[in-house]
Parts: sequence; C-alpha cells; structure tokens
Amino acid sequence: MDDPFRKLVAVGLAALLWFFINSRITDSADYVLPLRVVDQMDVSSGDNELAIALPTDRVVKQRFLDGDREIRNVTIRVSGPRYRIDALKEEPLNLVVRTLLNREWSRPGDGEDVQVVEFGAADIRRDVRLLEEVDLEMSPPLVRLEVRVQDNIVFTVGREQVEFMAEGFQSRLLLEKAEFTPAAVKIIGPARSIQKLGERLERGEPVLRAQLQEADTQATSQLVIVDHAELSLSFEQPASVRVELLPTRDDYTFELPVVVDDWNLKKGDRGVFLPEEPRIALRVSLSGRLRVDVGVIESEEARQQWAEDNLRLVVHLQRPEDGNRFGEVLSRPLHLVPIGPLLERTKLGEYKIEGARNVTLRRKDP
Repeated sequence: MDDPFRKLVAVGLAALLWFFINSRITDSADYVLPLRVVDQMDVSSGDNELAIALPTDRVVKQRFLDGDREIRNVTIRVSGPRYRIDALKEEPLNLVVRTLLNREWSRPGDGEDVQVVEFGAADIRRDVRLLEEVDLEMSPPLVRLEVRVQDNIVFTVGREQVEFMAEGFQSRLLLEKAEFTPAAVKIIGPARSIQKLGERLERGEPVLRAQLQEADTQATSQLVIVDHAELSLSFEQPASVRVELLPTRDDYTFELPVVVDDWNLKKGDRGVFLPEEPRIALRVSLSGRLRVDVGVIESEEARQQWAEDNLRLVVHLQRPEDGNRFGEVLSRPLHLVPIGPLLERTKLGEYKIEGARNVTLRRKDP
C-alpha cells in the first residue's frame, strides 16, 4: 500500500461508497402545521404552516374539519433520503395547496351558500427543490374545508335607495341635492344575501341607511347597509352622503322705515313719490349669523332698536320705458336690505320678509 496512486483510488472509492450508502439511508420527521387560508397573490408567512390558496373574492373560509370535528392544525410526516430531511430541518416547512383556485363554485339557484371541499397530501404543491425525493403524509389524511360562496352587486346610489334618518331636522333636508361618495357602490357578501339585496333594489326598497349628523348648512353620514349584520354584507370601500340643509330660521316682528330708491330715475323725477306708510310693521325671518346675533338680544325693545340700526325696507323704482310716465299712485314690492357694516358680513338668504309684501307710493303734491 506504499503506492500513492492506489491510496488515492482507495480514498475515492471509500468516499463514493459513503455517498452511495448515505443516499440510501432514509429518515422521517413530523411537523404540526397550522392551517391558513391565503389568496392567490399571498406570500408565505415564513413560518411552519400549510397554506390553502382560495379565490377570496369568491369564497370565505368558515372552518377546517376532520370529519365533523373542527381542526386548526394537521400533522405532516416527511420521509426520504436523510440528507433531504436534514436540509428540511434547516428551514421552516411552508407548504401550500393551490388546487382549489380553479374550482367552479356554485351560485344561488344551483346550491347552497356554504360549500364543502376536500384536500389531502396529494394536493400539496411539490414543485420546490426542498421537496425533491421526499414523500408527504398528512394526518388526518383528508381535510374538509367549509367555505361560504361570495358574490357582489354594483349600483349607482340615488336617494330612493337610502333611508335618511334626521331626528329633529328632517324638514330641512334638501334631498334633491344629496351627494354620494362614491357615486356607485360595490357590496359583497354571501351569494344568497346579494340575491336578496338585488330583489329589494328591484322592488324600489331602501337598501342603505344614513344616520345624518346636523351642521350649519349640511348634514353628513356614513352609509350602512340595511340588515348588514343579518345578511353578512359589507361595502368594498366605505360610502358616505352629504345633504344640504335649509337654514334654521327665527321670525321676529319689526317696525321699519320705508326708503324709496329712485336714483335710477331722471333727476327731475327723484323725490317725487313717497310711501303711503312711512313705517311698516312686518314679520322678518333671520338665519345664519343674523339669527345668532339677534337671538342673544334679550328684550323686545333692544331687538327693535337693533333692527332700526341695521335694516331698511326699500322700494326700488326703475326708469319707465321711453314714452311712458308714472301715474299718480304706484304699487311696488318691498325689499328687506341690511345697511352699514351688516351689509358686508351678511350672506344673501340670511334675511327675508315672510310672504310677499307691496307698498303704495303716491306722487307728492307739487
């Protein structure tokens, strides 16, 4: 054995014999894997698990069953060449079943919402390097998966589909100006519940509800689905509504001076007509900031003084068309007008006369 060549050959043959024998030695290992549902785009959690890929836009997992017993884990036994088993022990065992992604799911009319499918070790995806030459056994050998079939409905929201709840201010709602965000909603849930929702829409019944919260000029609310808990329905994305409100108004009786606005007339015609009643008492409706300002004034006398300082009744005289002349007596509508600083900070519509009111003007004696 002093021949170096023979020594080298012997070492090589020994190594080959070791690799051959080692490859024939088998081993096995047991893993308790949690069951988890993922969608087709989901990635591994990086933990030991058996992931079941489902079209989650179509079905929702209810429970895993071994016969009629609910389970949350399975035991996977991996067996094969020892070096393969040793390699598996160095990384988390993350297995996946993808055979259910292309399954045809029943719809209302040809089955129930709740469906049961089965999978076993043969359904586990094997096209990964670590599972080469490895056999898999699962306990229980067959798992039943109970799922609920999902469906969806999309419709444009109009006020006829919504029940508006506005305690104490229902009469102020301008429903014709309701704005919905988004304009069209997508509702998802069990197929039979979606079918019931569609039937309600066809009958013209409200399927959404808005519990409006009152603000100064508008009311807002998130939309909820009528009987959403019972029907297990939900929006794909949140939906809301905004409704404009008629202003809250308070009415007061004021006696105000009447002013004739005749600056549009020729110079010689100005100051010719005088109101038959130089002061008129009438009902005035206030909203917004004016309503707040007057509302804090305690006495009737002080409110009257505020009105005289800030409001006027104005009659506008327009220049007559060529060839026409004013008669001796005119009847013209009254307009309520704020004056002074109030004119700049008051919005149109915050003040108005209750009902239409005309005033008689008479040509004064020469």
